[in-house]
Amino acid sequence: MKKFIQRVALAVALMICALVLLLVIVPKSDDDYLAAYNRKMHLLETVPSPRVIFVGGSNLCFGLDSHRISDSLHLPVINTGLHAGIGLKFLIDDMEPLLRAGDIVVYAPEYSHFFGGAYGEKITLSPLMDQTNWRKLGLLNARQLRNVVLGIPDIIRGRIGGITARDKEGAYRASNINEYGDEVAHWELPSRAIKPDKEAHTDIDEDFCRYFIDYLDRLSDSVHVVITPPVIRMTSFGFTEQRASVLADYLSEHGYPFNVPPVRHALPDTCAYDASHHMNKSGVDRFTSLLIDELREELAVTK
Repeated sequence: MKKFIQRVALAVALMICALVLLLVIVPKSDDDYLAAYNRKMHLLETVPSPRVIFVGGSNLCFGLDSHRISDSLHLPVINTGLHAGIGLKFLIDDMEPLLRAGDIVVYAPEYSHFFGGAYGEKITLSPLMDQTNWRKLGLLNARQLRNVVLGIPDIIRGRIGGITARDKEGAYRASNINEYGDEVAHWELPSRAIKPDKEAHTDIDEDFCRYFIDYLDRLSDSVHVVITPPVIRMTSFGFTEQRASVLADYLSEHGYPFNVPPVRHALPDTCAYDASHHMNKSGVDRFTSLLIDELREELAVTK
């Protein structure tokens, strides 16, 4: 038994050494989609306040024309949305020190963040830590760290494989994200087939939701908080409508209601690009117009 344990320990140690060696030898790509996170954080550090800051997942990265919003509201706009798999907890923990008095922070996370997805996915959170040169590990809790460890093979596959088949048309590259944080290459690309939707469970993550409300309470004295539903294609909204209703009730009960009913941001299926929350140019234009009208009304009421 003792020899068996020793052999297992040796095998694990060799695997870890091999992984570390691969991370050192095989360079990461500066044009990886997740590498854009560093640029978005640089915008938060350098763009002067007051600013309109969008926080969420890829529904924002693939859903906004921030230049139009900036021109309409006469304020600088930063779109920090990138990927739901990063997890909302990491986003709010990393960004909180960078928010300043007078900022307007618009949270539009995907619904999944409040139903178990707040701590990220191994396939995304681990490569993101790699792209940030592992400087953000101190922000992670045990659940997030577990995802990072489990995702190390995904880092290796990403480095060795380079651009994936999904990326070959060029949409999923950091260089195609503009100075506001919007992914714009897909504006010129045809829409793709979208995987069928699955029924979504409606067991809300109470622990994270309390964490989120406590976080908003800390911000509300100096930062203007707006909670808005994510953009989503209409067919997919039908599968997640109950989640949206559960979350809307929870947020309202705790003093941070959605600024509009969730169905308002459910757009026709013809507006979707390649995923339920990713809009093509037509969808980007429609969602952006909705947000401009909603934010104008929000800011006019609070002045």
